[in-house]
Amino acid sequence: MPSFQSYILCTSPRSGSTLLCRLLAATGVAGRPASLFHEPSLDDWRERFGLSGEKERGERDMLAQIFTSALERGRGGTGLFGLRLQRHSFAFFSEKLAVLHPDRPDDAARLEAAFGPTLFIHLTRLDKIGQAVSYVKAQQSGLWHRASDGTELERLSPPREPVYDAALLRSTHDTMVTADRDWEAWFTGHGIAPLRLTYEALSADPRGTLRHVLEALGLDPATADTVTPDVAKLADATSREWAERLRTDLGFAWRDGFSRRCSRAKSEVAGGGFPSEVGWLQDQAGVAMPLNIVRRLIPDWGTTYGPPGDGPFPAVMILHGSEGAWSGWSHRNAVLLAAHGFLAFPFPYSKGGNAWNAGSIADVSLDRTAEALAALRGFAPSGGKVGIYGVSRGAEHALLLASLMLRDGVAGVPDAIAVHSAPDVICGAFDARRWRDAGDPGWQVWDPGERAWSWRGSSDDLLPTMAIEIERYGGPLFLSHGTADKVWSVETTRRLAERLRRHGRTPEVHYYQDEDHLPRSEAENRHHEKLIAFLERNLTSCD
Repeated sequence: MPSFQSYILCTSPRSGSTLLCRLLAATGVAGRPASLFHEPSLDDWRERFGLSGEKERGERDMLAQIFTSALERGRGGTGLFGLRLQRHSFAFFSEKLAVLHPDRPDDAARLEAAFGPTLFIHLTRLDKIGQAVSYVKAQQSGLWHRASDGTELERLSPPREPVYDAALLRSTHDTMVTADRDWEAWFTGHGIAPLRLTYEALSADPRGTLRHVLEALGLDPATADTVTPDVAKLADATSREWAERLRTDLGFAWRDGFSRRCSRAKSEVAGGGFPSEVGWLQDQAGVAMPLNIVRRLIPDWGTTYGPPGDGPFPAVMILHGSEGAWSGWSHRNAVLLAAHGFLAFPFPYSKGGNAWNAGSIADVSLDRTAEALAALRGFAPSGGKVGIYGVSRGAEHALLLASLMLRDGVAGVPDAIAVHSAPDVICGAFDARRWRDAGDPGWQVWDPGERAWSWRGSSDDLLPTMAIEIERYGGPLFLSHGTADKVWSVETTRRLAERLRRHGRTPEVHYYQDEDHLPRSEAENRHHEKLIAFLERNLTSCD
């Protein structure tokens, strides 16, 4: 039996919602979701449901008929109602919902009155540049969707050659960003924790995403295995060209023209001159030197460090420990990996804090980390393969995230995982204010009743001392630990390694004799040699 009577797909155009709607409808048990209230117009709603001859009715009576018809259509002969809502038409929809249910206090209560207990699904596209390009290109060409066999699924105007329009693309990009922010504000304002999906994960694994949705709805996720995706991507060489141009227009094109400037500057140096390009430095000997490591921003997520040039580069997400995002340690590790050819992303997951205080690791959403991982995988300079490197609480974070993604069939599991000083069980929440500001210079044990992590809006199955089920992971796994660790005993890694081997896994394991929680200089150099060799083997090899 479904856990809900309805679900609403909250999204914006070119986020993969047509594919998801068709997948859900094809199950035969999850309704027939569609944009039933797409146009902000009562006349359009009446026409859509064949009620155009009912104009003499009062508005509330008319809306009651419209919503009754919508329920029947969105159920599609099943017991579950599905609806897609685009942000641009939501204000009008909300206004009319208030007319239909004036006694209910807010949108969430009115939606439940109209459709019963409802699961809200937020489908977004992390790559807003790609989303804007896709939307404008579809508008101009007239072709909105193509079937997997190459035939046209939806064309809204006669064929026309698309033309790059910088102003329109910039405006569309801003509109898509605003739509996401508006949905987030609405969820927050109504206390709603939606099921979060991304276009990137959906397009990479349609059936896996469908299983995730069916399970959330209380339906059999195995039904997804009977469904064949039938929508093809429309992106082509023109799309990629436009995306690069738009990055330049928006100021994201850190690498646009870099190779050209590099060649010209080197020629000037060879000829005895000095390069005129901004971004070049002169060392003490007076020789012009290019930057060997450059920063690149993943919009809405954070900065990365990597080599100059077009890439692609093997990518690594770096997860800090209880020192927090502000301390700079994860950025230092990112720079070190960048110097060896990796695109490194220090993901700041801790809460609060500042340059003097680490903040906390409490109720940290692992779903958000999964989304950030997908954003890194979809980032233009990334080579497609993505690994995770975590130290201490970051090691716990990495192992727990991978085990939950595998348990629940979430797409985009890391291609390789490296951890140092990892626990073998889930640990409790950590608040640096208690550790430092209370004046106790020693380490303080956490309260087992306070949860560090959440997954899909809950921490009920992430209790302190529960085992991290990393044996689910069959990919390359690197474990290391100092034998004199005074924070977490080396026995935690020994137990992890033993459990993995019992399950047929073959982790790469290194123990650093007489080293503490963080190795000293010489031992750390050895550690980095082993770590970089592991990442190179498993992220740079061809499939």
